[in-house]
Amino acid sequence: MLKRIFSLSLTALVGLTLGMLMLEGLLRYQSEQILQQYRLDPVSEYYETEEGIATLRDHETARTRYAPYVVWVTANHTSDNLNVTDGVRFTPGATCGERSYRVFVFGGSTVFGFATPDGRTIPAYIQQQLAAQRDDPVCVVNYGTAGYTTTQDVIRLLQLLQVGDVPDVAIFYNGANDVIMAVDAGLQAHSNQPSAALRFERPLDAVLTENSLLYGTLRNHFRPYRQDIPAMERISASPEDLAMIYEANYTAAQLLAEGYDFEMGFLLQPILPVTAKELSANEAYLLGRIDVKYGSFQQDTYALIAERMQGQEGFHNLSDLFDGERQTVWVDEVHIAPPHHEGVAAAILAQLAD
Repeated sequence: MLKRIFSLSLTALVGLTLGMLMLEGLLRYQSEQILQQYRLDPVSEYYETEEGIATLRDHETARTRYAPYVVWVTANHTSDNLNVTDGVRFTPGATCGERSYRVFVFGGSTVFGFATPDGRTIPAYIQQQLAAQRDDPVCVVNYGTAGYTTTQDVIRLLQLLQVGDVPDVAIFYNGANDVIMAVDAGLQAHSNQPSAALRFERPLDAVLTENSLLYGTLRNHFRPYRQDIPAMERISASPEDLAMIYEANYTAAQLLAEGYDFEMGFLLQPILPVTAKELSANEAYLLGRIDVKYGSFQQDTYALIAERMQGQEGFHNLSDLFDGERQTVWVDEVHIAPPHHEGVAAAILAQLAD
């Protein structure tokens, strides 16, 4: 009798395990199909080219690793289009020595170069243009990291200064992630903050959530909060809050620049919901996917940032940079196609030269 009970229990356990593995596989397949559908959205002709396709493939394999205080940096990566060492994106042509003119560029994935080859990032074009303008060696360092807010950017600068790594110029090209993270995770939040908090508060829950789509799906279904609540209805931050944080981070960076004797530029990046350009069909499609309240929240935040920062030394508002452009610029609400990065670099240098 006991043998029969044991045999039935073992059979049931094996059957349940196989069933869960099959369901896990199905969920992963569906997740990949959804991701593939997103990849195939008609956003830019660039990603229909051989270079664009190869670059997207390289970026899909990029990973992050833990880093103190800033929470993460991009992990080391080597490929034809994407190369990262110690959290720094490779900048072709950079000549970094004791006598070099050193420029540190901070920001999120737009600075890092979302789905962009090493040689076509914004910092790479800054390197090219400065090298053509100056007689001394130029060293542009790309500290852009996907998901970084202005708070993380300033912390990363501080970490460099703490070990004596002082630039001649520090450039911050940011703004969008401050809004995105506030909507996704709350005021003064960073990317993936809920999952990071889970590691401290419920470590076993975090491990299961990160490694099993089945567990994560069931957890989200029975979770008593945030489920089926639109982001704009649960957000606690206001445009005024975000403008104040932006100004505080600018002030911190400016004080560091004065204390360590280097130049500093804080540039508010252009984003699709704020542009006044005549939209292409692809851009109109992208804008149509954005929640109207979310778009208004971004517009209000940018307007308040511009108002608070007007006249501040080193601040430059580039949100209208593409207003007169007729070609497709954006590939989503934040990122622009690599062919337009050269123009951004030129605009940054022009503003800093004024």
